[in-house]
Amino acid sequence: MYIFVQKKELGRVSTIISEKDQQALKNEVEKVFGRTINQHSDCIVLSEWIKKQEEEIISPQTLRRFFGLIQSKSTPSLFTLNALSSCCGFEDWNDFIEKKKTHNNYQNNGNDSLLMAQSEIIESFFNIEATEWRDNNFFNSVRQISKRIFSNPSLADLLWDKLARNPTAQRWLFEYSPDMAGLAGTFRKGIVSYLRNKKTQEAMVYGYTLLFLGDYLSENFKSLNIHYRKLADLPLDSGIYCLPLARQLGTHLLYYRLQNNREEQRKWLLLSNGKYLTAFAHQLEHTFNFPGYHFMMADYLLLGNYYNEALEILEMHCPAMITVKSNHPSYDHVEIVYLMYAIANSFTGNEEKAKALMTKIQPEKICFIYQKYFMIRYLLLQLHLTGSSATLKKNKLKNEVQQLIAETGYTYFTHQLNQYF
Repeated sequence: MYIFVQKKELGRVSTIISEKDQQALKNEVEKVFGRTINQHSDCIVLSEWIKKQEEEIISPQTLRRFFGLIQSKSTPSLFTLNALSSCCGFEDWNDFIEKKKTHNNYQNNGNDSLLMAQSEIIESFFNIEATEWRDNNFFNSVRQISKRIFSNPSLADLLWDKLARNPTAQRWLFEYSPDMAGLAGTFRKGIVSYLRNKKTQEAMVYGYTLLFLGDYLSENFKSLNIHYRKLADLPLDSGIYCLPLARQLGTHLLYYRLQNNREEQRKWLLLSNGKYLTAFAHQLEHTFNFPGYHFMMADYLLLGNYYNEALEILEMHCPAMITVKSNHPSYDHVEIVYLMYAIANSFTGNEEKAKALMTKIQPEKICFIYQKYFMIRYLLLQLHLTGSSATLKKNKLKNEVQQLIAETGYTYFTHQLNQYF
C-alpha cells in the first residue's frame, strides 16, 4: 500500500484544478474532520485520520501543500483529491465536483433562501422529543420528511451534519428510515456524518453495514473491503436491536459469498439461523410483533442467492409480516414481503406460486425509501418469469431496469439483467 502511494505521489500526472474547487474541498474536509487546518500539527492528525478512515497514506507534507501552509507551484495529485473526497463521503474527486456543481446550480437558480428555510423547518422538527413506533402521525411525518430530504441532494447537503448530531434524527432517519436507493449516492454522505457523531457499537453496525451494502451493490470493491474490515472488528451482540444485528450477519454472508469461501458461508448461515433468531423475542415490544430480524435476513439471503434459506424464513414468518399491517397502518412492508416471497419461490422451482404472488403486489405502494431498491428486483423477477418469445415486453423491462441502475449506481444487478438477453 505504501509503495503504491509513493508511486502516485512521485510519478503523478499533473491535475487541473481551480482555486475555487480546491477551496471547496478544503472546506468540506475541515467540516467532516471537525476542525480547521491551520498548522503543521493539524496535518499530522489529519494524515492519521485519513489512514484510519480510508486506509490510504497522505503525508502531512502533502496536506500542508494542499491547505496552503507551505508554498508550492504544483497542483494536488488525483490520488490526493480522490482520497480527500472519499473521506468526505464522495466516491472520488469527479463525484465531489459533480455534486457540488448540482448544488451550486440549485443555489444560482434563486432557490437558496427557500432551501435554507426548508432545512431550518426540518431541523426544528427533529428537535422534538423522540416518540414511540406506535405514534402513527410521527412515523408518517418522518417518512414524508425523509422523502423531501432524499429527493433533494442540495437540501440533504445542508442537513447531514446537523441531523447526524441530533438523537431523534439519528434514530428515526438514519436507523429506521435509511434511503435504500442512495447507499452509493446522496445518503452515503449522511451515513459518514452519522458515524462521526454516534459512536455506540450499535451505531457502528448500522453505519458500516449500510456503507458495505452500498459498496456491494455499486461494486466498489476497494471501499467494500475497508468497510468490511471495520465491521469485522465489531463483536456480534444479540443485545443490540434486531435490524442491525441481521444486517451484521447478512454482511458477513455477502462478503464470504464474494470470496467464494464456502466454509465461512456455512458458518454464517448457521449463525444467522441459529441462536440469533432469539432476537425476535427482543423486538416484540418495539415493532408490533413484526419479525424484523427475519424480514431483514431474508433480504440479505436473497441478495446472496441463498434462495432455499430465504424461503424457509419466509414460509415461517410471511403471515406475521403481512398481518401486522392491520395493526399498524404506517408499517408499509407488505408489498416487499410478497416480492421477496415470490423471488424465493421462483428460484426454488415454484414459478407458478411466484406468479400468483406477483399479482398481489402493487409496486407503487412500496415505501419511498425502498422504492428503487426493490423496483429493480421486481422488474428483474418479471423478466425471469417472462417467456423468451415476449421480446417487446422484455426489452421494455430491460430499459426500465437499466434506468434504475443508472439512477442508483447499483451495477450489481446488471449481471442478473444480462442473463436474460
